[in-house]
Amino acid sequence: MRLDKFTVKAQEAIEDAQGTAQRHNHSIIDVEHLLSALINQADGIITPLLSKLGVAPQALGAEMERLIKAKPKVYGDSAYPLAADLQTVHEGRGRGCQAQG
Repeated sequence: MRLDKFTVKAQEAIEDAQGTAQRHNHSIIDVEHLLSALINQADGIITPLLSKLGVAPQALGAEMERLIKAKPKVYGDSAYPLAADLQTVHEGRGRGCQAQG
């Protein structure tokens, strides 16, 4: 993944997601890691957007933390690739993704 193709805020979120995965001894960066990082991002757009949609950012953040803590732990691996679901989103192949041109 080429981080230089992302905005500074997106790069920070991916780095924070990796840090969360490392702290919890997870072998991959998953959707929950990234969403948690986006929710906790200072001056990010996700928290205001969630609020406008009627979603409580704090409640969603707490749920992401619960899901992160429930993930299996792996010790000794340091690669931290993207999970398959997150890789699909990154490559724009997720449901509802349309080619921009």
